[in-house]
Amino acid sequence: MKIYMKTAVSAFALALVAGAAYAAPATNGSVVSQYGRENKANVTQLVVSASSGVEQSGSKNTAIVLQKSSAAGAVSSISQESFNNRAEVTQAAAGVVSTVGQTGEKGQATVVQSAKDAESSVSQRGSGSTLTVDQSGEDAFSDHKQLGNDLEAEVTQSAAGTVSYVEQVGMFNSITIGQSGAKASSDVNQNGINNVITISQVGEGAESDISQTGDTNRIGLTQGGANAYSEIDAQDGQLNQADVDQSGDGATSTIKQGGFKNTLRLEQTANADSEITQTGSGGLVDVSQYVDGAYSNVTQTGMGNSATVVQGSPSK
Repeated sequence: MKIYMKTAVSAFALALVAGAAYAAPATNGSVVSQYGRENKANVTQLVVSASSGVEQSGSKNTAIVLQKSSAAGAVSSISQESFNNRAEVTQAAAGVVSTVGQTGEKGQATVVQSAKDAESSVSQRGSGSTLTVDQSGEDAFSDHKQLGNDLEAEVTQSAAGTVSYVEQVGMFNSITIGQSGAKASSDVNQNGINNVITISQVGEGAESDISQTGDTNRIGLTQGGANAYSEIDAQDGQLNQADVDQSGDGATSTIKQGGFKNTLRLEQTANADSEITQTGSGGLVDVSQYVDGAYSNVTQTGMGNSATVVQGSPSK
């Protein structure tokens, strides 16, 4: 499973990379450009197809955009460069799009979208940055990228059909994703050392795709709905750990680890399948399938590896 950006979000992300704020149309549009010193921008829009573009460069940047429930199809674009970046976007109507681009240390981006078909894209470049995204409408889509150290990304999606993509590069970073609707999917990529990924999916048919490269990293994945699918298609490095817990019927897990002294623990408490491949030396695999009829296939290549598989009811 791979996730790709929707066309609308991608276009705005390209605009931010080019350093240009979104040029809002003359009707129902707002454009704010601020350069230097104590920058603050507040935009409130209530009309259909409203658009807001905020560009801030230098000094203590703050941008707050509110597009209310009457503003269906609204678009918000925020570009902030240097110093104390803070962006807050609240969109309450269906079909909205939000794009935030921040460059500089300790940036803060908060996006709240409460209706269906919402799209959010956040790009942050700089250490100590945080992003928080809350989407409560069906078929919401989020795509977020962070580059730097000590980064935090938190995405909460509480409706059916949601999609989340998060990518981080750096050290001491964390990604937290919570999805509670049916057929939710997440795609997470981390590159660096001492990073943490935590994913919780409780809806039926959830899918998760995780890739992590580097040393002393951690993955924690919990899936509680039926027919869930998890794939850790790469956890490469040394002293890494992955913990996967699937409690729904018909769950499937495919996990690949490569490197030195990595640890994998998988627990499945309903009718489930698992495919595990571990390459390298000093690896540990621990599989617990607490149900009759479960299937597990473990392949280890290298020296000093250990694998334990327990199947059946814990009372047996």
